[in-house]
Amino acid sequence: MSRFFILFSGYLFIYIFPIDSRSSEENLYSFSWLDKDKEVYVLQNRKYRKKRSFYFSGGAGITTSGAFTNAYSFPINAGYFFKEEWGIDLSFTKNIGKENTTAELVKNPSGASGSVPFRVFIKNYIGAQLLWSPFYSKINTFNKIVYLDWMFGIGGAFVSESNNRNIVNSYDVSKRSVTDDSLDVSDSSFGLMWSTGLQFYLSKDYYLKLGMTAIHFSTKTSANGSDTTLYNNYDLTLGLGYIF
Repeated sequence: MSRFFILFSGYLFIYIFPIDSRSSEENLYSFSWLDKDKEVYVLQNRKYRKKRSFYFSGGAGITTSGAFTNAYSFPINAGYFFKEEWGIDLSFTKNIGKENTTAELVKNPSGASGSVPFRVFIKNYIGAQLLWSPFYSKINTFNKIVYLDWMFGIGGAFVSESNNRNIVNSYDVSKRSVTDDSLDVSDSSFGLMWSTGLQFYLSKDYYLKLGMTAIHFSTKTSANGSDTTLYNNYDLTLGLGYIF
């Protein structure tokens, strides 16, 4: 009984207080079933670093908001990571849009003149964000390890937009069938900007980023500009970036 107690106590001590319980990013784990020239790193190790690095990227995507418009976005981003988890992002995004078939059906239901839906075209926006990159991951797929960062950003943007409030508030029936922006009123405003995205590393210098950018701003809805409403714009984009 005493021998069993001594063995059990020794095992419990080793389990609770291991000889070396610390693991650093430099540690490697060797697996016999892998090829000898392959190495498996612990999860904490970051193969690709962002600290004290600049980046530049460009991309394209679609605007997922706006029930009466079809729009595409083309962002250009540049920034700097002063820490591994924190950075600053500056962006310029050009948007191109047009009214969709839903807007046309509302204007002309069954060939008759209907109501005019209020819609907004985002022309472009310039934004600045504080980036936070708290999540780092590795995905092993088809014997290929993919490294990625999950990022979040928050800041503000100057928005250049146009809307059809003059047509919506007009009693001229002939204007209801206008499908372009020739009668639009142009405006500019400042809005809240936030984003999230997954950054997939292709190499030490290049990456692909799948992201979503949202802007919330106030736009005028009445002809004299006295009435406003909150408008939400969401752009889903895929971009190629370079780190240096």
